[in-house]
Amino acid sequence: VLVGSEQKAGKLLRQINDYAAATPFSTIDLEKASQTMLNFGVNSKDVMTNLKQLGDISMGSKDKLGSLALVYGQVSAAGRLQGQDLLQFINAGFNPLKELAKMTGKSYKDLQQMMSKGEITGNAVTAAMKHATQQGGLFHGMMQQTSQTVLGKWSTALGVLIQKARDLFEYIQPAALSLIDAFQAIAGHVMSIVGNLFKLISSSQVIRTVFGLIVKITSSYFSWLDETLPKVVNFFKKWGTEITYI
Repeated sequence: VLVGSEQKAGKLLRQINDYAAATPFSTIDLEKASQTMLNFGVNSKDVMTNLKQLGDISMGSKDKLGSLALVYGQVSAAGRLQGQDLLQFINAGFNPLKELAKMTGKSYKDLQQMMSKGEITGNAVTAAMKHATQQGGLFHGMMQQTSQTVLGKWSTALGVLIQKARDLFEYIQPAALSLIDAFQAIAGHVMSIVGNLFKLISSSQVIRTVFGLIVKITSSYFSWLDETLPKVVNFFKKWGTEITYI
């Protein structure tokens, strides 16, 4: 729904799965961050690029990744960086104004004044993220370094396992759906046969006559049994009393 088509969503999910398998992040954490950005109107084509940059900046922390995705989505939706957004970025470990100061040569104070006037655009923040994570940047290759820790290796192994499980599900899903379709088809045929049988019974004069005869014989038998059984019981009761008396 958020991406716009099943094909695009499938492609994005595969990219997320691949990234999860190579980083300390779980697939669920990356999907949540991606969904947050998409909800704020970030273009689906840019999600993976932004996700990788934010992943490096978060240094493998899922909590920081979630916070960064949220504030980046807010900035993208508003089209500019505001004071509250800057505080959220700083709390998550990234200061876009400091990065812009390195890029432009402007003083931090000047950039703060520009921000207060709404002149620090969302594109400028995106450029700051790119600058911080590219070759020579403060956060460059941070995911690769974090993946070498014990926790990173464990998370990566878990991500690979989840990916294999998903691959297995995608492999058996068509066969399972085909089996379900086959059972539905068989059930449909059985119901059709039963329905036709009842139609035959209700429409055939011969069958109705036979069933009527069976019902009549059965009714006669039960009527006879209802009359005879009390007589038999009374006889044995009387016979038993006489034997007892003797």
